[in-house]
Amino acid sequence: MRVDPARPSRTSRRRHAAVRPDERSAGRDVARASRRAGARPGHGHTIALPARGRRRAPAPSRGRSGALRGQPRRHPPGRRADHARHAAGHPGGAPGHAEAANSGHPCGIARDARSGPLRIPVVPPARPRRAVCERLVTIRRVPDPHGASPGPPRPRIFVSHSTRAKPDAVCCRCLDAREALVARLAAEGFEAVYDKDFLRSGDAWQQEIALELHGSQATVLLLSQHAMESANVGYEAGIADGRRRVDARYRFIALKLPDVRRADLPTSALKAIHLGEVDMCDWADDEITAGRLPAKLCADLDQVRLWHLDRSSPTRYAVTTALDGAYEDRLRAAADVLQVCGSLDREVLRERLSEALLTERVPVPPPRPDPLVRALGEVLPVLRPDPAYTVAELSVVYARVPAIAAAQLGELGAGADGRVAVLAATRDGTLRAYLLRASGRPRPWPHLEVAVPAGARMAADLVAAIRDAVAGYLGYDGYDDPELAGEAGFRDVLDAHGLETGPVVVVIRHPPDVTLVRELRACFPRLLLLFVTDRAGTGVAVEAIELAPLTRSGEGELKRTHGRAMQLAGRAEAPNPPWRPA
Repeated sequence: MRVDPARPSRTSRRRHAAVRPDERSAGRDVARASRRAGARPGHGHTIALPARGRRRAPAPSRGRSGALRGQPRRHPPGRRADHARHAAGHPGGAPGHAEAANSGHPCGIARDARSGPLRIPVVPPARPRRAVCERLVTIRRVPDPHGASPGPPRPRIFVSHSTRAKPDAVCCRCLDAREALVARLAAEGFEAVYDKDFLRSGDAWQQEIALELHGSQATVLLLSQHAMESANVGYEAGIADGRRRVDARYRFIALKLPDVRRADLPTSALKAIHLGEVDMCDWADDEITAGRLPAKLCADLDQVRLWHLDRSSPTRYAVTTALDGAYEDRLRAAADVLQVCGSLDREVLRERLSEALLTERVPVPPPRPDPLVRALGEVLPVLRPDPAYTVAELSVVYARVPAIAAAQLGELGAGADGRVAVLAATRDGTLRAYLLRASGRPRPWPHLEVAVPAGARMAADLVAAIRDAVAGYLGYDGYDDPELAGEAGFRDVLDAHGLETGPVVVVIRHPPDVTLVRELRACFPRLLLLFVTDRAGTGVAVEAIELAPLTRSGEGELKRTHGRAMQLAGRAEAPNPPWRPA
């Protein structure tokens, strides 16, 4: 008769069926605990199983110490029930049982066989487990668990160096130069990184160096005698030079120390890098000691700062991207009108021009031509309609709306509650321009204009109208849904919306009243209530922030400039009404 070794015998099946479900689960738990504790396969532990009702003889397992139900429990020679106690004091005993008996582990309880203990052997797995391949990832910054937005990131500059000197050494000044450079870059608002900041023992240094170089906006190469002999510096310089060739905005600056001669560069380890094409400047001893940077390096750092602002600001990025469709000669003509340096690369020129277009300017009185309109006339006709509209609207708004008003609205938007502001405006487009300037994005903050009802119950009706308008805009119907939290859920939805796309602004075209403002502030602490009036000085009495207003002539000039820019862009008016949420 052929016997299948993989199939358990009839006796084994009877033994397995005799074990109760709670005993099986306890046995599996003990087996897992034994494997974690380091027990050897085949050596059992003594445990105590829960006894229910009348005590029974323990069901055997598949180990060597098991017995059938109803049969007397037999132990092989040297394997008595108190074997763990004997093994604990015997020099040749099993170490697993000795540790279990002496450590107080629940698996080390030795009791009589009929009181409920059961010896469960640690059975090795049937097949070897597949090895798990793990990848170690270095977490450099842990995000805030509460979702608080961190400060704006600083531009990253990679410092390539080779420092073999010890502190206070007299062989060279490479260590002093590196420390002075890192400290000065940090003082200028940059984040200077070098290899010892992020490399750890066992890291794949080439991959880590490449990641840092590709995540930086510039590379400063400290040219010292040690750097000219280092193959690692040559590897870093090669990656930085490749980035410079691909992206004209990337800055690769070589900072030559006093102990290096230019004639030695062709024979150094950096001979593969065309250092003649790289910006190189000398760093004198007195400048290193005083912590001053060369003027040429400071000019390059200004360009790095502009590039970082363009990358981190959605508005700057939108204007720079929209200008990509303009011809280079049109860009240079607009730059000449706004007095931007013309000897720049095309990529750098677009960033400089976007910075000039988004600068606050004082209106030029007629009959003199306005430089902003002249510059827009050079680039808007050659752009497609959508990019032209983006450049026209953002340029006019940022040039005419006061930056202090945008700062006031930004402070209110970041506040927790009680956000009430007053704007003195007489023109229709002034409100939208203020909200667009305060958002810092190509679209204004979401804003809803609620009509003020008339009558004796004006305050109560206005509260109901605001609640209905905001709930309809957010799609919140939790007031009638028992599963939602009513008013508390409404505030939670408002908080989430504020963190996602900015605060919801409710526009009330009515002079602020002390009683009305107090009631609205109590009912809607999460909303930004903006009262629009036709005269200034009404926000002091109601404890509200009065935004920096435009004069009547300033509002008229804003409307005329905006209309002229829209005509140059091919549109007579904005595509969305001012009241529609963006």
